[in-house]
Parts: sequence; C-alpha cells; structure tokens
Amino acid sequence: MIVNDTRIARRIGALLAWTAAAFYALMALGIAYPDLGVQRALFTLAGVAYVAGGVILWRGFDRRLIAFGAIANAAVMMIWALRVVTGGAPADGFAIASKLVELVLEIVLLSLVFGPYGEREPA
Repeated sequence: MIVNDTRIARRIGALLAWTAAAFYALMALGIAYPDLGVQRALFTLAGVAYVAGGVILWRGFDRRLIAFGAIANAAVMMIWALRVVTGGAPADGFAIASKLVELVLEIVLLSLVFGPYGEREPA
C-alpha cells in the first residue's frame, strides 16, 4: 500500500496549531495572565504565527515551510523551558496544557517532514 496521503496529518496539525493560537490569544488578551505588560505583543505575534502555520498545514504547502514551522515550534518550547528554569515563566496548568498541544504539534510536524510519505509501507 502506498502511503502518500498526508491530508489527515495536515488537518490534525492545523487544528493543533489553531489550538496553540487560541492559548496565545488568551495570554495576549490578559485572560490567562493579566499582568503580562509588554509581553502581550510577543504572545500576539506567536498567536498569529500559529494561525498562519495552521493555514499552511491545512492548505498543504511544501515540506520546507513545515520544516521551518517545526524548528520555530521547537524553539518556542525550548525558550519557555529555559524561562521556567530561570523563573521567568510560569509552569502552571495553563502553560503545561499549551506546551502539550505544542509537543503533539511538533510530533505531527516532524512526521510530515521526515515521514515515509510516497514510499511503500512495510508489510
């Protein structure tokens, strides 16, 4: 059987990206963390980037853009982890939930970049 249909993985990835965008919107609007100050602009930018990433996944653009998204998503998670260690970011339930969404998104993105799509599936 040929595994060349990435539609389901792309749709799941898009929904995960839009879920991450919703988390960032809640942060930017001050609903999750009311005392963010100037960081709201950064969270707004992150939310817009996740919306754009969801559109890229939904529309089915090429692997290079998806690879860029995987790198950017990993960087977001690493920066958050470093900030938690240094005390600059919370590690509460809301933050953990948003990072879990990003982690699953990362798995989907990496499967789209490195997956065996178009090759024969082992019998």
